[in-house]
Amino acid sequence: MNEGANEPAGGVVDRRRPKRQRHSLSELVAIVRPPGNPHGVRAFAADELEEAAQYAAESGGEVEHLAE
Repeated sequence: MNEGANEPAGGVVDRRRPKRQRHSLSELVAIVRPPGNPHGVRAFAADELEEAAQYAAESGGEVEHLAE
């Protein structure tokens, strides 16, 4: 009767790992802001600069390097 009481509503659970590694705020060195898409803003760590350039090219944004 109480079957699934601890499951989220709808019974759908997504347990995939994030595609990108988590970084602390102090590790972020660049940001890409796609024009007209505030939800598409992404920040990148030093080891992700190639990915930042690719994302900027795909989204029409530019890689902005953050001040230290």
